[in-house]
Amino acid sequence: LIDELDGSLREAGFVPVAIEFSGLSLARLASELGEAVNPQNPFILFNVGANGLSFSLIKNGNLYFNHFVSWQSVYGNERRVAFESFKKLIIEEIKKVLNFSSTHWGHQTNAIFISSHGLIEEIAKIVSESFSFNSQILTLKNFKNFERDWFLALGAAIRGSMPRFHDSIISLSKIGTEKEFYRQQNAVFLKIWRNIVLASLITILIIFILADGFLIKIIGNLNNQLSILTASKNQSGSSMAELDKLQEEAANINKKISLAVLIYESRLQRSELLENIKNKAGNDIILKRISVQSWSSPIFVSALAQDEQKALEFKDKLNSDNRFSEIELPIAKITPSAGGVEFTISFKFR
Repeated sequence: LIDELDGSLREAGFVPVAIEFSGLSLARLASELGEAVNPQNPFILFNVGANGLSFSLIKNGNLYFNHFVSWQSVYGNERRVAFESFKKLIIEEIKKVLNFSSTHWGHQTNAIFISSHGLIEEIAKIVSESFSFNSQILTLKNFKNFERDWFLALGAAIRGSMPRFHDSIISLSKIGTEKEFYRQQNAVFLKIWRNIVLASLITILIIFILADGFLIKIIGNLNNQLSILTASKNQSGSSMAELDKLQEEAANINKKISLAVLIYESRLQRSELLENIKNKAGNDIILKRISVQSWSSPIFVSALAQDEQKALEFKDKLNSDNRFSEIELPIAKITPSAGGVEFTISFKFR
């Protein structure tokens, strides 16, 4: 059922970061927003929902145990239930939870908070008359008129407002919340840098085209002036000095053009290097730093992988490309980290 829901959301363009059961959402709501609730003291959260009865044992603001009793397991397909039978069921199930609490925690829980879609006053009366400990209807601090039908949604919304990299709470989906977050971040990071590289290359190409046209125009003007000065060379001795000066300027411009071409080729080579390394890394490797001192010296890449096997696969990909040589991945350079393993690999670019 969860896989089907997860697949439907993804097909609709949503990324479900966490899937949790109702008891966990309601426990979070009671601990963070419940009025008269002290998260440091253990208490029972009793919820009567459309599917059945739910009992949650909460201690230090965390859910320790959840006990659920479905209506179908007790009453089968009956559409109507006698109030006395309903009352008896509540008392019996609360006793079971209290016995569990005393067995595992060594003392009785002295508080119970009640939440229900309907009959809230009647249920609270049943609990208060049948047990001596403190029983209260669950109300919220900052949402006095909030509908109880939306309590579960509000509890889930509190989790949704957390930063994804801090969300280490249990999830019923296939992928944990932290892993899903980092996977999405990597995809966004690669997409952004792909666009940056393409935009940079296009900008550089446009600049060089404009510069090339400008320099060609200057050279044409200088050639025209040179022709005029050459024709009048015999008429004025002073023209020779000006002609030499123009020739020197033309030579300097030619040198600058050659230098610009070399710079352009160097930028293209570096862009090609970064693109090749990024393609080899794929989605499994996060590139942290690329150090290039010169094209004749080794190139060092610091990166982060999920595990050591992914790092070795990255080395094999570089080995399979004849544009890379002298590839080294020392085992001592592979160190554990919070996101997997960090490693440093060196190679030369032909």
